[in-house]
Amino acid sequence: MIATRNSLPLSTSVEPAANALRHGMTARRFVAPDQADRFDAIRAHLFAVYEPASTEEVHCLEELALAQAQLYDVEVAAWERLEWEKSHARERFDRRMRDQFAKDLAACRENPFIWLDILAMTWLGTTHMAQVWAEIADHLERSPTSCPLDRIRDAVASQKSEFDVDRICFDGRWILQRHLAIAPDPQTELEAWLKCTCTGTDEPRDDQRSHARWLLDHAPDPATARRELLAKAVAERDRWALKANDLRSRYETDRDLAADRAVFYVPADEKATRESRLALRYLTAARNRVDKLDRRFEALRKLRPVRNLRQRNDFAIPAPPRAPVADTGQARKMADFAAMETRATAVDPESAAQASARAAADLEFEALEAELAAEEAAWAEQEARWAAADLERKSTKALDPKAIADDSRPSSGRRANPAEIARAFRRKNAKK
Repeated sequence: MIATRNSLPLSTSVEPAANALRHGMTARRFVAPDQADRFDAIRAHLFAVYEPASTEEVHCLEELALAQAQLYDVEVAAWERLEWEKSHARERFDRRMRDQFAKDLAACRENPFIWLDILAMTWLGTTHMAQVWAEIADHLERSPTSCPLDRIRDAVASQKSEFDVDRICFDGRWILQRHLAIAPDPQTELEAWLKCTCTGTDEPRDDQRSHARWLLDHAPDPATARRELLAKAVAERDRWALKANDLRSRYETDRDLAADRAVFYVPADEKATRESRLALRYLTAARNRVDKLDRRFEALRKLRPVRNLRQRNDFAIPAPPRAPVADTGQARKMADFAAMETRATAVDPESAAQASARAAADLEFEALEAELAAEEAAWAEQEARWAAADLERKSTKALDPKAIADDSRPSSGRRANPAEIARAFRRKNAKK
């Protein structure tokens, strides 16, 4: 069963990590004795498949193994609860169908001309009629006498005929004549039939007695009556059995559909409904936890290259501090680079290669800084020339397009992009 709030005693000596077990199957670190073997097997399988490469991955896989072990117990409990609900739903469906069949059978005995077709559309109704004719056939095969009168009444109703003497049809009279012919005491059986015809304390009328006596007088001999009634019983038994066989699959399908619709819901039983919904919540929570841990471990696996690179950088020999900006001698830089490469090679070949790459990148960066400083100086000189030209134009109040072209100033009059000025400066130097 699903563990609930009252499933464990309030006073317990287990560790605090097992406290969540009192409130359901949500404990994350406590391993129950019945889950230990399953936890070990799942943990060994996960470690063999994924091969954790860090402490975080080890902890994540252990939590995932525990969550999967707990999920197994939750799924088993939920499956047992589900099967219990389905079995009870099938029992309720069968009980409801039997009650409806009893009402239809009573109505069919009162008015078989209308209700027989309704009874013939149900599996229980056709099964009942097949059983009635089967009992009549078995009785006639074992004994030469007639069968009970209540079975003859249902057999007459199966022919859409009423059982009353006044309203019985041809097929019903045919069955009653042969039943009275093979009866041990035909007169006693005739009186019993007349009493079934009358209601309450009323006595049979004279016309009813005369009609029943006429049927008995015109009945065939007992041997012929028994043979004909037995053949009729066998034919009707097979006919109704065939109908019942066709309706059985539909009845079972309807019963299974009713059982599926009653999952996690028990009508007229609030307590059972609450327990079913609690089981569903536990199952959903357990599955969500397993999915969350699975996605967390996948994220950790994707970070393996970054983590490995970070570890290699942590153990690499740091690069020597760069020389001041004022000291830009190429000999000093080459000497520092050679000393650093010598120390790195003596410690670790891999670290030496990383240190060499870092030093080369530093030299390239310093060269770019020097080039940028030169471009900035040229840009400052060009700004000064522009300022002098502006002052000259303002003083003379005249424009000199040739001077503007020589200064390589943009025609729009706005401040140009430094990159464009640097390219123009390089082209000017190349022409010189």
